[in-house]
Amino acid sequence: MARPEVRGGAASARGGRARWTLLAALVMLALAGFLGRHAVAEAWRWLGWWHWVVLPLLVALAGVCAVLLGPPPSPAQLDAERQRQLAQARAAVREEAEALREVSPQQFVLLVSRSLRRDGWADAHVDPRDPSGMLVVARRGGASLLVRCHHHPVKRVVALEVAELVGARASYPGAIAVIATTSDFAATALVSARDFGVVPMDGEDVSRWLALGAAAWPATATA
Repeated sequence: MARPEVRGGAASARGGRARWTLLAALVMLALAGFLGRHAVAEAWRWLGWWHWVVLPLLVALAGVCAVLLGPPPSPAQLDAERQRQLAQARAAVREEAEALREVSPQQFVLLVSRSLRRDGWADAHVDPRDPSGMLVVARRGGASLLVRCHHHPVKRVVALEVAELVGARASYPGAIAVIATTSDFAATALVSARDFGVVPMDGEDVSRWLALGAAAWPATATA
């Protein structure tokens, strides 16, 4: 099962130090300006309206220097930031799982279609030839994707549903076939999915993908 990618730990810790360094630089700049206020006044008059350009540039330069010269974060800070982001990801997945219980099967299909478009699959829509209205077709480049949506609080996906998706795939040669369910798979369905090259996504997989995006999409279902 895919795990969320943790990024930004170093940037966050470095940013905290950079803010203090920038504040110290601004205080020193203000102090220097006060001590040499006569020279600053002359320079201010000499620059004219250009001081409104020069001053922001100096402030920006001080910020860049603070970021570049700030000490690197410690391993403990990096680990704390990583743990914080993992906790946020787990909370987002739990919230998504709870929200899925409240949607109808038709709403689940629309949610899957919208999430596929979010992840770069163009023209994700319900296959008009599918009588159940639960088969989503999507394309990206030269690849095609079929996602059979199964929404039920407790009922598992059975082998017959895998066979139905394999039959629908015959109309889309070379398409990747996925079954996305809000519940789970029967053991026989998992065996059939493995034998026929169908990618199973149980309720936890689906919640993780909806919450975290393409990074949580199964690698076996990536074109």
